[in-house]
Amino acid sequence: MSDNLGLALRFILPVYLIVYLVTAFVWRSYLVWKRTGINPVVLDTSDDVRGFVGRMFALTIVLASVAVIVHAVSLALYRHLAPLPWMERPALIVAGLVLLGMSLIWTLLAQAQMADSWRIGIDTHRPPPLIRRGIFRASRA
Repeated sequence: MSDNLGLALRFILPVYLIVYLVTAFVWRSYLVWKRTGINPVVLDTSDDVRGFVGRMFALTIVLASVAVIVHAVSLALYRHLAPLPWMERPALIVAGLVLLGMSLIWTLLAQAQMADSWRIGIDTHRPPPLIRRGIFRASRA
């Protein structure tokens, strides 16, 4: 990996992570709560499969955040997180950055089309209506 690209990633990835978490989770949660009065964060904490999935979702967010922070702070320490050296080619890094940008746009588009039905987790107490329009037309016919 070129030094300039490596330095850029140490800045770009933490900024992207913050932008993604704020826009895709915090802001969207706030908008749904403000419009409906319902807390859209409904991750289950039970010992069943829903609770397990909720815990794994939270763990994934935490571990990804830790990896990005470690990468930004210390490349020597990051090497202990088992990176994949063959993926550190400049072309793959640029492709990955493009995919990150596209994923943010796709996420925000999907959330906007879900509107007040958007949730983090499965809302079994007040299930929102199933969205069948827009990008969900094909998958929820």
